[in-house]
Amino acid sequence: MSDMSYHIGVFMGDGFVERYKVGSSVCYIGLRSIDLDFVEHYQNVLERLTGKRYALHIERSGNPNRHDRYRCRVGCRSLVESTLQDTQKKQRIPDWIMKGNVDEKKAFIQGI
Repeated sequence: MSDMSYHIGVFMGDGFVERYKVGSSVCYIGLRSIDLDFVEHYQNVLERLTGKRYALHIERSGNPNRHDRYRCRVGCRSLVESTLQDTQKKQRIPDWIMKGNVDEKKAFIQGI
């Protein structure tokens, strides 16, 4: 499975980009979900892509009728920029996936 294809799939599906704070140029890319296994798998993919370790955070809902959410995010500028550029800000599946082999396409679909 191609980690980058999976990452792009996650980003285009449930992924997000957020600024560190208003006016900051620091951006994070990540995933927030109630599915712990999904977030842990994505965390492992991000670690393989960047060679760094990342923390998994729990966002407590505080409401007994809502699930807690898990979050993993990365502040790797090159990964954020390439992901936004490759997907045209979630508007387009990259050509290298569309023209890629079956494994690339499967990884992308698994990420979504």
